[in-house]
Amino acid sequence: MTGLDQVAKEILYKKVDIGYDKQNEVLSLESPSWDCNHYVGFGYLTRFNQSTHLDYYLNETTPNKNLFDQMTESFKICHPNLKDESTLWQFCDLFKSWTVLKEALEIYKKGNSHYTTVENTNLKDYKIALRILKDLFKVVNKICEILHLKPLEFTESIERDLYKNMNPTTFRKRKPTKTDSRQWTMIYLNKYDSPQNHNDIVIPKSVEKAWLKRSEVLTQ
Repeated sequence: MTGLDQVAKEILYKKVDIGYDKQNEVLSLESPSWDCNHYVGFGYLTRFNQSTHLDYYLNETTPNKNLFDQMTESFKICHPNLKDESTLWQFCDLFKSWTVLKEALEIYKKGNSHYTTVENTNLKDYKIALRILKDLFKVVNKICEILHLKPLEFTESIERDLYKNMNPTTFRKRKPTKTDSRQWTMIYLNKYDSPQNHNDIVIPKSVEKAWLKRSEVLTQ
């Protein structure tokens, strides 16, 4: 490997071209991002100033086929690493894992698939969701390694975002009185939140006591 090749290998991009569609327009895949403080944004595909997702595009152009066939039939691959059949299979395996993990994460974050509620089947579980999220980062960053995209670092801040998203501080509407015009009563205070952020809210002593107990874990 020449010095120039080594430099090229070490360059990481926010977007890479992966192929050309039937109209000879360039298809570019973007690097992952932590979006809206609660999900990994990945698989964004841009074409002629239009944006979609790679899996949506493939299912629309070549439905009812496996991912490898979709990749080879939907467009002409131009990324040098994906031209290698073995590497393309690896990409397909990882991308399929990404889509499955993404759906599983939502189930364990919300507790179900949000069609309705079914007795005794609430699957909401922070520990499982955290494990899936870490696996999702692992898979996405392996794809980044193949394509020379900038990876996404898993941080303590992202772990906090997951917890806050699954266990948000919540309130109940209250009837104001002549001596107390506050309109909300707190019924749950997230351990990463603070009573100081809610001076306009009624905070029962039991809620603050539970918050103090949870918050102690953060200082241990």
